[in-house]
Amino acid sequence: KDALRLLEEIHRDGFACDVVAYSAALHACAKGNQWMKALRLFDEMANRGIDPDRITYNAAISACTKARRWEHVLALFCEMRRDWISPDVITYGETIGALARGGQWQKALDFFEEMQRCHIAPDAMAYNAAISACENSTHCR
Repeated sequence: KDALRLLEEIHRDGFACDVVAYSAALHACAKGNQWMKALRLFDEMANRGIDPDRITYNAAISACTKARRWEHVLALFCEMRRDWISPDVITYGETIGALARGGQWQKALDFFEEMQRCHIAPDAMAYNAAISACENSTHCR
């Protein structure tokens, strides 16, 4: 709440917010399980002509992952690519995790394989998410 309040104060006082301020507010939304507020902030950025970066996308994806909104995670992942921003290990790990938690085990494993094809080394989060996806399928057993 404090991060969002400060962001509103910045606007009210006539100052321009940048991508760093929005990213910080999005991270706060993710930590506070406020995925809808995160998506509204993400849209607000675009309406104000502020281009998101990888950190911004990852924060929005994280907020949606924690809320088990894998459809929104996929939409953000695709939008990120359309904006010519390359996903990183965090993007993939969050996406794989969201898909695994959402019962989309095949998509989760597809993203895990894609991650490796893109020469992005999986971290513990990505491996754990892929293993979790396997738990939900008969394919990996």
